[in-house]
Formats: sequence, C-alpha cells, structure tokens
Amino acid sequence: MLSTKYDGSLRESYTGLLLDQIGSLIRLQVPSATPIFRGIDRHEVSANDAIEIYFTDRWYNVLHFLEHGVNNYLWYANISTPATFDGTTLQWIDLDIDVGCRLDGSIQSLDFDEFQENRMSMSYPDDLIEQALAAHNEVIQLAKSGASPFNRPAQLRHWINHLE
Repeated sequence: MLSTKYDGSLRESYTGLLLDQIGSLIRLQVPSATPIFRGIDRHEVSANDAIEIYFTDRWYNVLHFLEHGVNNYLWYANISTPATFDGTTLQWIDLDIDVGCRLDGSIQSLDFDEFQENRMSMSYPDDLIEQALAAHNEVIQLAKSGASPFNRPAQLRHWINHLE
C-alpha cells in the first residue's frame, strides 16, 4: 500500500494482505506490528491490526481497527482520491481531512486545518477541493446512519468469515 500527499511526497508505505476485491471495493488486512514507513525520512512505526477498505470510485477509505489500545478509534476514514490497484500495489492520495469514530461511538471530523494549509501550499484545484468536501459530507452521513462501509459488525464478520 502506498499513499502520498498531493505534491507526490510519501505519506505511508507498507504491506497488507489482500482479502478481496469486489467491483470497486478492495479490502486489505494489515496485521499488528506490520512496519509502516512514513514521510520523506521513511520513519518506521508499527501498525495496529486493521481491516482497510478502499474504493476505486469513492473519495475516501476506511480503516476498522481490531485493537484499540493505541489510537482509541473504532474506525478512521481518510478523505482521499479514489484508489488505484494494479494487482500488486494499491495507491491513493491523501487529501488531509479525516473522520474518526471514537470508542464511545462519537464521530469527529479531523485535520481541516491541515487541509486548509495544504490546499494553499500545494495548490489544490477547485474541483479537488469540491470532491474532498463532498466526500467528507458523504462519510459523515453514511457513518451516522451506520451504512456500509461504516457498519463495523458486518465488516468484522466479513473478515472472520474470510479467515475460516
């Protein structure tokens, strides 16, 4: 998995296990302690066990965490460009805005300040800004209704069924 910022700089790079690809939906599992390389200096951190859901036709992706000791989130959504997948590498561009569901079920919008900063410094085009804001609204709406891919119990059942 490879994600970059809009200017092409590395955001994160790591290896995940492909669970399935159904139409525009791609699911990965990222086992706990998987090395994640971040930023230009490729600083290494360890992953929390997660199911990651990407789309080739939606402007966001969703990570359902299976352990919560470190991040205190049930799931986390990145507003991003639609993913591309060549059968080996899944790639997407991070557009800064995030949405997270805390352990208590509260939903929070995050990093709008980073979005505002980067839209100026990286010269985001108007249509990209519109897509990012529309995706944020879609994520909030779907999350509040518990619709897929924010229906955590269904996502975890799918993962368990995949293991059997």
